[in-house]
Amino acid sequence: EDFDVFFTPSNYEDPNIRKQIQEHHITAYENTHGRPSSKAKATTTPVVAKDPDGKTKTISTEAGLRRLGRQLQRTEQELWSDLALRALGVGKVHKALKILSELYEHHYNTNTGKVLFTAARTLCQMLEADVPMVLPDDSDLPMVIHDLACQAITLCHS
Repeated sequence: EDFDVFFTPSNYEDPNIRKQIQEHHITAYENTHGRPSSKAKATTTPVVAKDPDGKTKTISTEAGLRRLGRQLQRTEQELWSDLALRALGVGKVHKALKILSELYEHHYNTNTGKVLFTAARTLCQMLEADVPMVLPDDSDLPMVIHDLACQAITLCHS
């Protein structure tokens, strides 16, 4: 009920349907956090939007995404890994690096290592293809890629 999502037990068992629901709410979260606003305001003030069918509904916050992830049988690590890779996919390197840093700090395991490696490889491909990116000020992209790869190796080797 919290997410205006209702489905049968057989639909709940279908990972593709759970993935679609997660994608919908992640997109809503990204849309609300893509606008310039303070972090405190974004997490405490509910954001309201019009649904395509005309209904007004509250858009996901970080806490809402965590709750949704648990209900869809996704760990917090999986959810934030998806967010980081999605941010990279649209060129928001600064945002992705922030999420990846949190993953590295709070989820020190091989799954995070794989995500860090994927992020480093994605950044290499983006650099080679000259894809427009939003980078942190004064960042050295090859050094960022090197650091991600080193972190990935550290996690995968431990």
